[in-house]
Parts: sequence; structure tokens; C-alpha cells
Amino acid sequence: MTRGEEITCVEGQQYDGRLVLLEFPSKADVEAWFADPDYEEAMAFRHAASTMNFLLLQEGGDDTEAPDPKL
Repeated sequence: MTRGEEITCVEGQQYDGRLVLLEFPSKADVEAWFADPDYEEAMAFRHAASTMNFLLLQEGGDDTEAPDPKL
């Protein structure tokens, strides 16, 4: 997990909000965490105090190839 560190924008509009990154072993683990009754209870406090964009990024599977940087 990382949170609150300085963000450097290398392209596009500068992001001036707070960024928090969490890493989970799998998508199923993220979904279980998000649906956990204890977290759902705590989420009520977060909803009252902030606005959030929740993004789920997933690593590519075995069939994902890295793009050619020369193209």
C-alpha cells in the first residue's frame, strides 16, 4: 500500500487529489475485501467524509504481450 506521497504528472492534467494504492493477490480478494461486513460499516464514514474513485487494475494474463516501445 502507498498513500499520500507526492504525485508527478508526466502527461495530461496535473492530479491534485490524494492517491491511495492497494495491492491484492487477486481480483477475488479485492471483491471479498470490498464486500466484507466490517469494511462496509467503515465505508459509511468514508462516504460521509470524502468522494472516491475506485479503480480496479488487473495485471495482464499469460496472453498479454508487452508493446514494442519503438512503435
